[in-house]
Amino acid sequence: MRHLTSLRALQYVEATLKMLHELEALTELRTFGVCNIKSEHSSYLCNAITKMRHLVHLDIFATGGEVLLERLCLPPNVSWLGLHGQPGRTSMPWSHLKSLTRLQLSFSNIDEESFFSLLELHGLYHLELFKAFVGKKLHFYSGSFPKLRILGIVGCHKLNQTEIEDGAMAILVSLLFDDCPELKALPDGIEHLRDLEDLRLVNTGEELLESLRRKGEEPNEDLVKIGHIRKVTVQLTKKNIWERIR
Repeated sequence: MRHLTSLRALQYVEATLKMLHELEALTELRTFGVCNIKSEHSSYLCNAITKMRHLVHLDIFATGGEVLLERLCLPPNVSWLGLHGQPGRTSMPWSHLKSLTRLQLSFSNIDEESFFSLLELHGLYHLELFKAFVGKKLHFYSGSFPKLRILGIVGCHKLNQTEIEDGAMAILVSLLFDDCPELKALPDGIEHLRDLEDLRLVNTGEELLESLRRKGEEPNEDLVKIGHIRKVTVQLTKKNIWERIR
């Protein structure tokens, strides 16, 4: 593999120590995806990625999704990053990723404190957290994620509160909460998301879903909060419920 020095894309290769060592010669890669990364691979992977000075799309899949990825040096020019495993504390600072527009995190064990470091990513357009957040509260501060258009929060089983300050995610268009059973209320401040067009609530707390499904004559505070959103859908798999509220 080390002789393919002009290669631009290499995806879904299975990691071995020999392969990761040979990767150091592939300095022209723009797209790189590797799976079955183990803890002992981290330093070799870091050395190889550091030499990929043109890299813009990077996907890393750790074994079982839960291997700790220590000493992972993320290239500053990457614009699309998928990190499926636990980043080490030395890998968590994101401030140097000025070009990053799309981020997918899985099994990352992010808590309230480490989530705060993600707010440094001012250029993000698309953010997906899949079983990545283990805290109870997501807080989006005013001015955070100014370019974000799509946000997906999936499999956050402890999440029970979301707060959106006025001025946060000002141009967000699509918002998804999926498999967050403790989320029993709409995000506090969702009315501030004036550009939001699509809200999907899938397998969240039943209290929340039932509240949104009530369309009687009595005023419904939750429906008033999301009155500006063009498309709102709720889904509860175990009761075979799928309904478009509007």
